[in-house]
Amino acid sequence: MSSITAASHLHSLPVDILVALLSASGSLADLHAFIRASPLLHEGPVIRDYAALSLTPPLNWYTESYCDEALEAVQRYQDLLPGRKATVGITEDQVIGIIQFQRTVQFFVDFYAATRLPVLEALGGQQPAAIAAPLSHDERQRVSQALVRYQVFARIHPEPDRRHCADVSIHSRFFGLFASWEMEQVSTAHAFVFSVQRAYAACTPRPERRLLTHKAVPVYEGEGEYFYNVLDMGLLRRKILSAAAIDAELMQKMRTYLQGEADKPGKTRCLFTVLTAGEHFPNTKRLEPLGDDAPHSFLVRQEKQEEAIKVRDALYLREDAMAPLVAGTSAGEPPFGWVDALQGLDCRRWGEDLPRCAPDAATLRRRMDVMEKVARWRWLGFVFWDEGRLDLVKASEGQFNTGWVAEVWD
Repeated sequence: MSSITAASHLHSLPVDILVALLSASGSLADLHAFIRASPLLHEGPVIRDYAALSLTPPLNWYTESYCDEALEAVQRYQDLLPGRKATVGITEDQVIGIIQFQRTVQFFVDFYAATRLPVLEALGGQQPAAIAAPLSHDERQRVSQALVRYQVFARIHPEPDRRHCADVSIHSRFFGLFASWEMEQVSTAHAFVFSVQRAYAACTPRPERRLLTHKAVPVYEGEGEYFYNVLDMGLLRRKILSAAAIDAELMQKMRTYLQGEADKPGKTRCLFTVLTAGEHFPNTKRLEPLGDDAPHSFLVRQEKQEEAIKVRDALYLREDAMAPLVAGTSAGEPPFGWVDALQGLDCRRWGEDLPRCAPDAATLRRRMDVMEKVARWRWLGFVFWDEGRLDLVKASEGQFNTGWVAEVWD
């Protein structure tokens, strides 16, 4: 195996052949040799995230042991060694699972590129071919890594709307594994998967729904299907490919649907509300409602808001005192788009919290314009692209100058 051609990559083989090859392996060294035969897996830091996924089965929220199992899963993720060292001790079945899911990830990476690059090309820049060039290796790695990390989170925390006190530590522990720019990538990847599900639902015929009255709360048959599709990227991919085998135009319909989001990026949503912004950051815009019958609700809300403002201001001061962040080129380093937008500020916020809170004098219209600008920046994929591509996007778009996030309220 001194040289490996593209045609001999392990991930390109049929699953039945993979099973036969791996069944014949006699040692962990053999498994490592198989992994090295798939450069898309072993190159870059993403292999650690694939290893974490192979060690994380989907958890069941409704078991008594859920919280303990979730915290253990986060701890296993945290304890993994970097790079290929993370694969030490994994089994044959886990290797097969990694390679199978790698195919799912590459499907979504290709789909992401197919929906973003035409929009970038249409911006009208002077170099449309360069701005819409195929993704580089590093760009594919960034998108891949974000998708795998999202899938790990979905397996650990499979209930998007659940927020009871026991799972707060799970959020903070998982989010704490990553820098803010990495969480921005995870959040953006999740929003894309959710959009793909919406496109799939909009572009495929839906069977006539039948009301199931025998349920404790009557629901329609198939209701909530989108929920499971978003939780399991492999399931969503299989459904799309199955439908595309019947409707040859499905993929183009879905691409058109997703490209249409570029005109209304503010309507792009996350199924996981906890992935819209950092839960650890007490944003005064999202205080929990207390209800009209809560005793002294106004005073309690005022106290919560004052405390949140203190924490927020302390965070801003800490960010200002940090050494400037420097952009790198690999998937494991801060991306140019993040560093450039913040002018090197080591920001500890992401998602909706990326801009600092609006000054009191800012009008509602101004606040909405800022959030729409942030949404477009996220939709265009700034946290994934290389510096060369982004320089062309910035020149064409005209509204994302260096430091625009830091100066957004000026």
